[in-house]
Amino acid sequence: MANTDSQLFREDEDWYYLVSGRWFTTTALDGAWQSAPELPDAFQDIPLDHAKADVRASVPGTMESRMAAFEAVLPRKTKVATHTTPSAEVVYAGEPQFEAIPSTNVARATNTGFDVLLVEDTYYLCYEGVWYTSATPTGPWLVAMEVPQPIYKIPPSSPSHHTTYVFVEETSPVHVTYSYTSGYYGTYVHYGVPVWGTGWYYPPYVYYPGYGYPIYYPYPYTYGSAAFYNPRTGTYGSTSRYYGPYGGYAYTSAYNPRTGTYATVERAWDNDEYAAVGQAYNPRTGRSYETERYYDADDGDWKIDSTFTGDRGSVDVSRRFDDDSGTTSLAGSRGGSGVINRYESDGGQNTSSTFQTADGRTITGEGRFEGGEGSTTLTGSEGGSGTIDRSIDDGEISREGSFERDGQTLNTETTRDGSGPRTTFEGSEGGRGVVDGRGADRSFVAESGSGDLYAGKDGDVYRRTDDGWAKHSDGDWQPIEMPSRPESSSANQSRSSFDRSSIDRGSFNRQSGSSFDRNNLNRQYQARNQGMSQYRNRSSQFQSRARGGGRRRR
Repeated sequence: MANTDSQLFREDEDWYYLVSGRWFTTTALDGAWQSAPELPDAFQDIPLDHAKADVRASVPGTMESRMAAFEAVLPRKTKVATHTTPSAEVVYAGEPQFEAIPSTNVARATNTGFDVLLVEDTYYLCYEGVWYTSATPTGPWLVAMEVPQPIYKIPPSSPSHHTTYVFVEETSPVHVTYSYTSGYYGTYVHYGVPVWGTGWYYPPYVYYPGYGYPIYYPYPYTYGSAAFYNPRTGTYGSTSRYYGPYGGYAYTSAYNPRTGTYATVERAWDNDEYAAVGQAYNPRTGRSYETERYYDADDGDWKIDSTFTGDRGSVDVSRRFDDDSGTTSLAGSRGGSGVINRYESDGGQNTSSTFQTADGRTITGEGRFEGGEGSTTLTGSEGGSGTIDRSIDDGEISREGSFERDGQTLNTETTRDGSGPRTTFEGSEGGRGVVDGRGADRSFVAESGSGDLYAGKDGDVYRRTDDGWAKHSDGDWQPIEMPSRPESSSANQSRSSFDRSSIDRGSFNRQSGSSFDRNNLNRQYQARNQGMSQYRNRSSQFQSRARGGGRRRR
């Protein structure tokens, strides 16, 4: 159906509706809906480049649904030191209140937004995939070395059921490793496809402090939300919306099991104002992102404040702009700063910028753009200079840069389409490389003019010289010990002999590097070029088909 945002389909005389990963069917739109665990074969024939291709992840039997189900049951691990404490304070609306969970010996806290459980005389907190324990409901909290079995008998009818998907994997005197699947975030596999929520309705807790408005502790909805799964990135999540005559409210949560990043965005608006807060966090890398946005329709002003935090400090970004002008300010925790100004003039947009490093070096820029295309010139305080040209071709944005200093030049090209940014660079002294992705997914491979190879992923940087591989740490290069490769008993392994632990042992350990495989980095540069070329060929074919009949969703 083309005139609805709902996932509504008709096959012969039957209607089919997809909500929260579950299918329902009826013979009349004004009739009763029934669960549809099986779908007509026609749903598996929805083309990959069709506007409704996303529903293939919820169609049993498709490759997309198999990928989605695999992502949902794949365990993720969180390793914490035994002295770790929760990153947030557990608070209650009034005095802590607990209610018994039926059919268990467990009680759950009702007047808090945290998962606090009571087993006998001990309190357990499940927060960000980690279990903590305390003698009181408010802490202090210690990392739990074990979790009582009664907790894992909590039924789906309880809002605390999702905590049963977090387990203690390994313990040591200094670390505890926890594993969890997507059930912790409310995603389960049913009839071979991922579904969102247990299907139970959890009434919100309402607290009346005796003045003003009541305080609500709502729980996620199973239905009434727009659930989604992206088989290309592995990201899944849901969006809930509430509308009224004077405004609305929306809440979105998402999780990417491949990167380990989860995010939430909360928005509210009325006739002339809009406000939003969002945050993202990756417990694997320790990186986080927070943002606050506000828009006033009366004067067209936007205010956006964001903070990016990682293991090497943080960056604050502040933006103030309207339709005609704007200013962006940046400040790093290590001392760097920058300002970008723009203003409209003669049908185009002029820009000026100044960036200063922590040690006092500066770069200034001047630019002019019309219709999103234009050029920026850069001048450095140390004598370097450069030019960046931006162009748009068939929806793909590209930037070509040329930089010069002390007689040496560096040429770059950045392209951005539905797959994200990709930058290639080459220097006059023979160096070259490629940078792919954004945020936690960003990685690079580069080769110097002398033949040294550099690679980076998740904030770690490695170098290969004639002396072997080394990792950059504490301002210096630390050699990496290379273990000898064990002899394989067989060149081929059957599917029945698949050993998950062998993959774990052969994977690169980011913390110790003890299983580091030098051949992986040697192959990355060629593999990325080949993979990107193949993707662009497929993308061009999809676009050609879409122009011939149908629209391709990016």
